[in-house]
Amino acid sequence: MITNQRQYLNTQAQAERFRQTLAAPDADGLHPKATKAMRDGLRSQLADLEAELAEDDALRDGRVAMRAPLYQ
Repeated sequence: MITNQRQYLNTQAQAERFRQTLAAPDADGLHPKATKAMRDGLRSQLADLEAELAEDDALRDGRVAMRAPLYQ
């Protein structure tokens, strides 16, 4: 959960690093299964970061009234 502008900017920067890493060619010498596992992990983390950014954008734009509680 993003709670301030600094966290938002850090999350954006981290997401961009993941995108760049995914766009780069595969490392030589790694087993194809290891490469796939690493890329799948990066894609999953990138999706999480993008979801957090989208949630924060929606909150800031007034498309969401308030965040859902962490515990119910």
